[in-house]
Amino acid sequence: MINNPPESLIVKIWQHLLLDGAELTTKRGKPLKIVYPGRINDDRGADFRDAVIATNGGLIKGDIEVHVKSSDWRAHRHHQNQVYNRVILHVVMWHNAKAATNLQNGKGIHILALHKYIKSPISQ
Repeated sequence: MINNPPESLIVKIWQHLLLDGAELTTKRGKPLKIVYPGRINDDRGADFRDAVIATNGGLIKGDIEVHVKSSDWRAHRHHQNQVYNRVILHVVMWHNAKAATNLQNGKGIHILALHKYIKSPISQ
């Protein structure tokens, strides 16, 4: 496995490799299923727009932000930027942050760590 993959690789994993309908689990243990991973955002804000996620509470639609590590959320100051208030899921390769992923409006969002779902080396 690549120790420090570029964020662009994590974006590709989210976009292409998680569409098999597998049930995933957030870091807080909430089950979810990706209905639609969203469309790439070429503008300011989150990496993907208009994603649809099925949870045990129903369907959620919003944006997806992708990082290599969960601590990148704060490092990039997304918690201070209202443009990220539409984010419904923080997708990371590794969860390393002690702080929760919070939006600028104070709402907390779930984190999905991908490393446990990668069966073969990322380089492949």
